[in-house]
Amino acid sequence: MPPAPAIPVKDKFLPGLAVRLTRMKEVIKTTRPHGHKRYYELIYLTAGAGWHYIDFQRYPVVPHTYYLICPGQVHHWELSEVPRGYVLMVKEEFLEQHPAPVALDELPAALTLAPATDAPAVWELMAREYQQPDAPHLAATLAAYLHVLLVQLWRGHPNPQGRSRPLPPLVQAYKQQVEENYPRLHLVKQYAARLGVTPRYLNMQCQQALGQTASHVIARRIVLEAKRQLLFTQQTVAQIAAALGFDDPSYFNKFYRQQTGQSPGEYRQSIS
Repeated sequence: MPPAPAIPVKDKFLPGLAVRLTRMKEVIKTTRPHGHKRYYELIYLTAGAGWHYIDFQRYPVVPHTYYLICPGQVHHWELSEVPRGYVLMVKEEFLEQHPAPVALDELPAALTLAPATDAPAVWELMAREYQQPDAPHLAATLAAYLHVLLVQLWRGHPNPQGRSRPLPPLVQAYKQQVEENYPRLHLVKQYAARLGVTPRYLNMQCQQALGQTASHVIARRIVLEAKRQLLFTQQTVAQIAAALGFDDPSYFNKFYRQQTGQSPGEYRQSIS
């Protein structure tokens, strides 16, 4: 029997681009769950109605609302009215060259602003700049506008208790290594060797910056992907276990229960 299809991953970029700005397609549609290939998608809607699903949460589509989809997340739309607004796509390498003023993974996935904010004007100005791709310093200009938008999101966060500064370089590198290798590397010592530090030092840095151990970072990422596969695909638990680097499905079941309090099968039943 052929394997069940995995979650589709879309790449909306043309070669050579690191940032892209488009208008939201003004059509009523329902899209299939999908992810993005290593880029962030920041959406600002001025009109529309329906629902926007990001991973395991459902958010209403209402005017003057931001939506942030991070790399690896799965999202889809159920629209009941024509949406209007903008979609800004930013690759991770663009953020490496133009660091964000806040940690994007600490920002809310959805945030509705007061109609009187200057967000529409900022987006319109950014769109005008983007229409001049040969303009000097375009990347720096777009980065400056993105800075304004992210600060606006941070200030509007209903519970801004997270960190507002970038992570230390070692922890950033560790999280990136985990993101790229979690299906096959499950041990802290494997990542520490790649980063040229001791497991103890890496663990200390994670605890200071994230409030969690280095091993917990790995476990959380594995569980997150397992949940996405259980929710958005028809793959069996054994297939998901194999895809996540577990040779023994029973060990995967034990690991998942230790992390979540229920088995993969129980979780799938609870969301069906």
